[in-house]
Amino acid sequence: MEFLQKFLLVAAGLVLFGGLYDHLVGRLEEKRLNRGFTSLLVVVGVGVTVGASALLIGLENALVVLALFVASGLPMIVGSISRYIRERAEEDRRASEMTRQLLEESQDDAETADR
Repeated sequence: MEFLQKFLLVAAGLVLFGGLYDHLVGRLEEKRLNRGFTSLLVVVGVGVTVGASALLIGLENALVVLALFVASGLPMIVGSISRYIRERAEEDRRASEMTRQLLEESQDDAETADR
């Protein structure tokens, strides 16, 4: 098979994958299951693309490309997840504070009613 034919076949497969993966990611977004983990969804897409590229450029070259993506992507993944963890901790702190305030207000209301 000549290179152009192989390229078109791999590209068509990636278009199909992209459409199916988009559908999956859309469902995750609807259920808010991707929150804080978008970078990992990107990793899967990049991994599939790099894996498919091995069919065109060879395994050794694809592994070099993969290593470079790991080098550039790992800081983004760590940063994204750590930001998500901080955001969740702040949400938890605010929820606890609101709960405490509501309890105090309800106790004040009960004491006022008793008088």
